[in-house]
Formats: sequence, structure tokens, C-alpha cells
Amino acid sequence: MNRTSIGLLFTDGILSWLQNILAFSVMSMVTSLTYAVASSSKRIFVVAASLFVIGNPVTINNVCGMALALFGVIAYNKAKYDARRTDQKRVILPMTYQHTNNSTFWQNGTGNASYVNGNKSLFV
Repeated sequence: MNRTSIGLLFTDGILSWLQNILAFSVMSMVTSLTYAVASSSKRIFVVAASLFVIGNPVTINNVCGMALALFGVIAYNKAKYDARRTDQKRVILPMTYQHTNNSTFWQNGTGNASYVNGNKSLFV
């Protein structure tokens, strides 16, 4: 082995080590499903880069697989975006304790009441 090969192997080892450190750091910040989707996105990028840079031949199966992976990433991101928007729209109001005549109830800011003691029980 010549010096160039040893230098390339050393560089490859350092880059692999850094990639693993980065992967564990990212996994600690996001859910496992999000990490899997990000990994799929990375694979899509690597395949696309190899097609353009190296000029690998593309079959219809390759195109269908890449389209399916891309659709999955887009669908996951849309579902996550929609879930985040739904959570932001939900209003969480503080509960206040009120005592009137002979009934006690908790009331949220919407005017809906839950009677604790009294003849009526209203849960809205």
C-alpha cells in the first residue's frame, strides 16, 4: 500500500467516526421515526448524486423506488406538519373554581362547567 491509500483509509476512518457521533447526537434530539425518515432522505440524496456524478444507468425500477421513497418522505413531513398545526390550534385554558348557591363546579374559559356537587352533572 502506498501513502495515498493509507491517507485515504485514515480519512475514511475519521469521517466514519464523525458520522457516527453526528448520528447519535441527532438520535438523542429527535424520535426514532424522524431519524429513519432523515436517513431515507440521505439515501435519496446519495443515489441522486451517484446518478449525476458517476452517471450510473437508471432502470424503471430505480425510478419507481426513488419516487416511492420521495413520496414517503413528503407524506411524513406533511403529516408531521398537520399534527403540529392541530396542536397549535388547540386552546388550553386554565380551570377556575367557582361556588354558587348550593353547587360547586370547575369552569374553563369557554363557559362549559362540570358540576362536582349538586343535582346536575354537566360535562361538555
